Amino acid sequence: MRRIVGGLAFCCLAALSCGRSEATKREEIRNCSAISLDAPGISRCLVAQYRWKEGEATVAGAARQRELDSVATFQRDSAWRVDAPRHREEFAKCRSAGGDVARCLEGTYGWDPERAAANADSVWRREASKHRSELQACERQRKSSVGSCLMLYYKWDPQRALGVDDSIARAKVAAQNSR
Repeated sequence: MRRIVGGLAFCCLAALSCGRSEATKREEIRNCSAISLDAPGISRCLVAQYRWKEGEATVAGAARQRELDSVATFQRDSAWRVDAPRHREEFAKCRSAGGDVARCLEGTYGWDPERAAANADSVWRREASKHRSELQACERQRKSSVGSCLMLYYKWDPQRALGVDDSIARAKVAAQNSR
C-alpha cells in the first residue's frame, strides 16, 4: 500500500512539474498579443508557437483581448477628461445651433459616434416635455405630415422626426386592423 501511495504522489509531482508556470503562460500570452490584438489571433498564436491546447488558448485569448480593450477604453476616457472644458464648449455650440446635435459633434468636432449620440440623447431626454408639446402641435395641423412639420418648424433631426412619423402610421394601421 505504501508503494502505491508513494508512486501516486511521485506521479502527481512529476505532472505538476511538467506544466507551465503562470509566469511563463503570461509571457507567452503577452508575446502573442503583441502579434495580434484580437482573441482568435492570440489563441492561434498560442497553439502554433507554444503548443497550447485549443480550449485553453481560446480562453486565454479572449481574456487577453478583454484586458487590452479595457486598457484602451481607460486611456481614451482619460484623454477625453483632460479636454473636458473644450468638449463642453463644442457641445454647447452644437446644441445652440439646433438640428441634429450628434451629427454636428461628429462632423464638426470629430467626436466618436457613440459619445456624440449619448450626449445628444441626454439633451433630448432632458427636453422631453418640450418635444411632447411640439409633437402635439404638429399633430393638430393638417398641412403636412407630422414628421415634416417637426423637421421644418422645430428643427428635429430627420431620424427622430421620421421615426415618429412611422410610429404614427403603424398605430393607424394597427387601429384599422383591430376593427
